Amino acid sequence: MIEIITGNNRGACLEYVSSRSSDLIKEGRTLSRFSSIDETNDEIILNELLGQDLFTTKKVYILSDILLAPRVIEVLETQCDKFNDKYILWHEDAIPAQIIKNMEKIGTTIHLYKKKEEKDNAIFALTDAYARRDIKQSWIIYNQFIEDGMSSHQMIGPLWWQAKMLLLVEKSQNMNPGLSPYVYTKTKKLLPLYKKGEILKKALNLLSVYHNGHLGDDIEILLEKHLLEK
Repeated sequence: MIEIITGNNRGACLEYVSSRSSDLIKEGRTLSRFSSIDETNDEIILNELLGQDLFTTKKVYILSDILLAPRVIEVLETQCDKFNDKYILWHEDAIPAQIIKNMEKIGTTIHLYKKKEEKDNAIFALTDAYARRDIKQSWIIYNQFIEDGMSSHQMIGPLWWQAKMLLLVEKSQNMNPGLSPYVYTKTKKLLPLYKKGEILKKALNLLSVYHNGHLGDDIEILLEKHLLEK
């Protein structure tokens, strides 16, 4: 069984994942979490999904950032019948429409959580500056948002989406991985601004900001430092 949880209302998505996984654990399942930022995790995820459990333990998997793992997506789309009694909760901030259609065809339940009102499109000024490595503009916009009352937590989601798009297009080897033509073309034009490995480093550093912020560090300072990095 696969459930997809997606949409720009990250808080609602995470709340559903937490609630649903808790219910499944109460049913006797064990929980495992997997994220794919680089290919080192892909084999682990595939082995878990397709492997046989010697102890016939019922499991629930929370998958995130799987857009960066095309082999995992292919398995989800074509080999879900081999998952046996495994339950999958797949969370992404945004998923290309074609992948959603493919997953719906095999009976996947889709949960879409959208904010009733977007703050405004100003956040894209920050993500655009961030993607094109404009440190000065990123810092100016970030501090303006802070003065306007926006929290660093609210900014990390869109920034993370931008970092994932860069990674996804970089790994796609000149083929659109299912993004809208506008997003794909715009993102592809940014790739020459980065040397090999720099996009992955950028994404991992942002992920560290997110996790360390939730562990108690001052996320406002952490994110500001991250935006000032070359």
